[in-house]
Order: sequence, then structure tokens, then C-alpha cells
Amino acid sequence: ERLYTGQYDENYRTLRQKPLGCWKVVDESGAAVPCVVEDAGAGFGYDLPRDKFRQPCMAKRAKVTLQAQVPAMGLRCYALVPAQEPAAGSLVVPGNGMENDAIKAWVEPDGTLSLLHKGTGREYRGLGYLEDTGDIGNEYIYYQPPGEKSILSRGGQAKIELLEDTPVRAAYRATVTMQIPVSAQNSLREE
Repeated sequence: ERLYTGQYDENYRTLRQKPLGCWKVVDESGAAVPCVVEDAGAGFGYDLPRDKFRQPCMAKRAKVTLQAQVPAMGLRCYALVPAQEPAAGSLVVPGNGMENDAIKAWVEPDGTLSLLHKGTGREYRGLGYLEDTGDIGNEYIYYQPPGEKSILSRGGQAKIELLEDTPVRAAYRATVTMQIPVSAQNSLREE
């Protein structure tokens, strides 16, 4: 079974419903590269030979996601080849985290993000929290009411869900609930 059929008489619907099969990406040395290969349906095209009329064809398409390691001012070749089984692997680590060769990131119980840069050893904590400052200004002026404290999303309990776990990408969703006023005091309307 080939990814590109080259046959113009194959029914488009049949080709679109045909399973993609298992594929992998290899680099120029033949080593497997972590990737995700998804079915992208079927497409129609044609070749323009010099000595004939155009030659129509249909092809099964694939969407390939990989992290390319390309040298500066250089290039690198990758190939999509048939595989015996789907690519396996994960960036997810225990504790609602994800990790690759360069960084480790994890979602804290309150929904904030912590990040460790492995090259420098620097750690950044409490990233990505939400803040409501009770802005009572208008479209031209920002104004926080005197004596009012900002309401922050950190410090509470977030609902954390793993959304995606593939060899090349991981994604979490952190849902936080904040108690904020519905509106400013009614006297503001008169003012």
C-alpha cells in the first residue's frame, strides 16, 4: 500500500475512507524521529508531462508533526516511510508535567505554571496566573478603586486535565474559579 496511488480512476470517496496505515519519519541516517502522523483525507491533482495531456491523479494525504533538528544556515532531510506499528512516546512526566531535552514544565495545583530551563538550571515559578483589579475607569482611563486589592487566581485549587500526549507535544488545561464582583458600586453610575 503506497501513500500516493497515482491512479486517476480510483473513487475519491473510497480513497478518503481508506485507512492511512502506519507511518514513521526517519532522518537521513535512517534513524526514527519522534512524530505524529495523522490522516488528512484525500486530494486531487495532476501531472503535466511534456509529451501528453495532463495526467489526473488522487492521493491519500497525511499531516506530519515532528520537531526538526536543523543546523543553523543548513538543512536536514526527513522521509515518511511505512512502519509496522504507530510511533510511541510521551513528553508527559508525573506531577502534571512535561519534559524534553531543553525544558521541564509542570502545572501547579493552583493552575500556575512552573518552568525549569535545563541549560541554565534556572527555575521560574508562578507563571500564568490571572488577575482582576476591579478597573472602574472608562474606555480611556484605567482606574483601580482606592483600597481595593487585586483578586488573583493563584493560591486556590485548579482542575487540571491532560488534553494531548504525543511523542512531540503535550498539552494540559488548568481551569480555575475566581470570585469577582459583578459590578462596581451603584454610586459609580451616578458619578
